[in-house]
Amino acid sequence: MRGLMSACSVASTFAAGPCPATLDCVDVARPSLLAVYVSCGSGHRRAAQAVVAAARERGIEADSVNLLDHVHPLFRRFYQNGYEWTVRHAPALWAGLYASAAHPRSEAVLRSIQAFLSRPSARPFFDLIEASRPSTVVATHFLAVHLLGPLRARYGFRLAAAITDFEAHPFWIDPAVDMYTVAHEDVARELEALGVPRGKIEVTGIPIQPDLDRLDPAACRQALGIPEDERVILVLSGGIGVGRIEQVVTELARRRVAASVWVSAGNDAGRRRRLEALASSLPLRVRAFGFVDNIEDYLGSADVLVTKPGGLTVSEALARRLPTVLIDPIPGQEEANARFLASRGAALRADGAAEAASAALRLLGDPGLRSDLRRRMESLARPNAAPDAVKRLFPDGPEERQPRGSEHQ
Repeated sequence: MRGLMSACSVASTFAAGPCPATLDCVDVARPSLLAVYVSCGSGHRRAAQAVVAAARERGIEADSVNLLDHVHPLFRRFYQNGYEWTVRHAPALWAGLYASAAHPRSEAVLRSIQAFLSRPSARPFFDLIEASRPSTVVATHFLAVHLLGPLRARYGFRLAAAITDFEAHPFWIDPAVDMYTVAHEDVARELEALGVPRGKIEVTGIPIQPDLDRLDPAACRQALGIPEDERVILVLSGGIGVGRIEQVVTELARRRVAASVWVSAGNDAGRRRRLEALASSLPLRVRAFGFVDNIEDYLGSADVLVTKPGGLTVSEALARRLPTVLIDPIPGQEEANARFLASRGAALRADGAAEAASAALRLLGDPGLRSDLRRRMESLARPNAAPDAVKRLFPDGPEERQPRGSEHQ
């Protein structure tokens, strides 16, 4: 019997760094699930963890792994740092790459470049898959989809792609994928238009942490030390900490908003220090924080959210029916998310920090607007997306058996 711990041992002889301690042994005689993410931002990881939690709740052995922990360190640095640098400093370049990848000729060139760069570097990841032999693999990033595609026929696992935005980009498509889970029926239609058979598409929503819709605000506020009668504006900048969050905080202070402001710098420690220095100079209670594992407490405590429109963040806001102002989308996927939500009246969209602060004040002061927004959010919310996806992957629960060595059809 070979499990994920033995797979990790194999991989770690090639990779730079120790075996991730979170990987548990998976018995290949039983159905098992491996969720593979890529650590570009935090959303892909959170989606993978949500799928794993839902699978375990259903009695299925499951774990998640960061693909970039099992590639050559130079490729990891190039891929992760390259993405973060581009979206921070050259968003127009990212917008051009994203748009050009949607054209068949450009897409083919980009796929070839990606395969050339990634596959020789990903030998440790391939060794992990060979040794662990999961019965089902869920990819929450398109890079994982394309690295797993060639392995699907060889090892006989089912391959699912969990699209984590409100748009279907051609880069997610691979003929080896058995199931796509998507946020909305519109995304399903986009996949169909790109040639994916409708029978491969399941409209489940984007996988998020379960029970977000049932959080007790009083308990969340107690966990963070927020008084029950205090109004809270939550300002998020994503896992990598991008967007004009300092300007939003300054504009809220200029308007002397009657609320405390909790603002996240993500993984950017330097930005957090700058926010803390800014907070000390403002006539407003501002609490700056970095990346946290309990984001649900912050979402559960907030009255209004101001955020860039990452797919996971807005899905979590929808589940909470948390009135939301969208600002500073990353071109491409986040622009699509903002367009989707704003066009359905499920969020307010702001073109700058001043407009975002004004929109947040409107939401705080207008119960009718908040109620209307929540009603529209409710129609789009999918709080049970992760359990729904797992049920469709394992309709018979943990007793289901997956044939080994089957050829991909």
